Amino acid sequence: MKKFRTSELARELGVSADWLRKAERKGKIPMARRDLNNWRIYTKQDAARIGELLLPRRVKDIAPLGLERSRRPMFTKEIGDEVQQI
Repeated sequence: MKKFRTSELARELGVSADWLRKAERKGKIPMARRDLNNWRIYTKQDAARIGELLLPRRVKDIAPLGLERSRRPMFTKEIGDEVQQI
C-alpha cells in the first residue's frame, strides 16, 4: 500500500504542506496516522478523501469548460474616454 508523507501528499494535491498541517489542526481534514518517528503518514484512501474535501476549493479556481479566462491587461491607465494598456 502506497503511503505519503505530508510534503509528498501536498505536492500531489497542489497545496502546501503547511496548509495540510493547519487544516488537520483546525479539523477540516481527518487526522493523519503517525509513524514511529511521529511523522504524519497518509494512505491512498486518505489522499482521495482529502482530495474530495478540496474539490469545492478548486472549483472556484477553474474556468467553465469551453470558456477561457478573460485576458484583461493587468495594468491600465485611463486617458479621457480611452483606456490604454500599460
